Amino acid sequence: KFWVAEEKLNYVINLKKRQFEKENIQGKVVFSSPLALKNIDTTLLVEDFQVVAFNKQGLFTFTLQGTGLVYNFNPQTATIERVDKTKFAGYNFLSVRFARRDTIFSFGGTGFWQTNNILTFFNKQKGEWEALCHPDIEPARFKNQISGYFNYYDKVYVLELPKLYTKDENYKPYYWSFDLNSKTWVKLGILNNEILNSQQEIYIAGRYCFFKHFTKNLWADPGTNKLYYYSGNKSSLFSNPITIYQKDDWLFSYYKNGNQFGLDSIKTRELIENSKLLGPMYQPDFPIEPTIYILILLIGVITYIIYKRYSTLKFENEPNFESFIKQLLGLTEITTQELNKILDCENKPTETQRQIRARFISQFNHHFLVKYKIENAVIRCQSKDDKRFVIYQISMEARNVIQKFK
Repeated sequence: KFWVAEEKLNYVINLKKRQFEKENIQGKVVFSSPLALKNIDTTLLVEDFQVVAFNKQGLFTFTLQGTGLVYNFNPQTATIERVDKTKFAGYNFLSVRFARRDTIFSFGGTGFWQTNNILTFFNKQKGEWEALCHPDIEPARFKNQISGYFNYYDKVYVLELPKLYTKDENYKPYYWSFDLNSKTWVKLGILNNEILNSQQEIYIAGRYCFFKHFTKNLWADPGTNKLYYYSGNKSSLFSNPITIYQKDDWLFSYYKNGNQFGLDSIKTRELIENSKLLGPMYQPDFPIEPTIYILILLIGVITYIIYKRYSTLKFENEPNFESFIKQLLGLTEITTQELNKILDCENKPTETQRQIRARFISQFNHHFLVKYKIENAVIRCQSKDDKRFVIYQISMEARNVIQKFK
């Protein structure tokens, strides 16, 4: 059984009786037709499983959580057909399943005593589930707990979960987003405790998501990182929804109250006007006020400017600088031994000499780059006479500048 928003009806597919029915909100059958099965072995199905349905222009595709089974259903001909060739199942219960354009995706899930972070999609040509990508940075594990695909942002938002069956003292409830275009994960921050204290079910409608909470009507916008508390009289959006969906400027909630089903609606503007901002949906490990960030940035910039001015002046006034310039102007090249004498480090260990030479040349080249926009004023290269030895040369561009201003 699944809800079809366009018709405001439940579609019921009974494989045992081979019957297709439509039910209204009150559960009354308003349409019935024989069902044709193609390439379906009903012995593979269990009595109770979670169906995820995708509707595209009146044609439906189903997947069953915990399996790789994929079905196409045409309500016009009352025909259902299995289109996958998979045999393996069991690792992907409670996965984040969604349709994007013409492709079905299944992210994460639980099974075999583990929760995973595997990203897969259904290859219609091959009839197989294949890996989408293997990002370098990613959440360790997740399922459809406070997680889902937001078509408004074209992103998947997930809550990273702790290890199963162990006490993970270092666990932090990080919230992540996955961009379907760049195929990269971004760690957004730690999820708000108000959401963690909810029943951890999520209902996505457009850019918004709604939570089942024991005492509060909570909803959020993960793209703008805002969490709201709704205080209006449309509590059916949060109490017992079966699904919540958006159409134009309206939000609709199909809900169950006892044995009764109902349909309620609210304008998005009314939802916002009757809601109070509770704070961010997620935040950094150590939240800092924006003014503190600005102050830290200013201090860093000022410190950097002072350091650069001081280091440049100090470097120009060093006797090594002038001695090095004079010798390079008189010679076409200078050896490491001669440079060691200039830098007064010829009696130091070999590794220390190397570090002092490298630091001096780096400062020298930085000075010319900043003051004269000349890159690589001094280069380190092999001697033409004996390639085992290293020599230093000053570029012609730097030589001309020195002679001009000496």
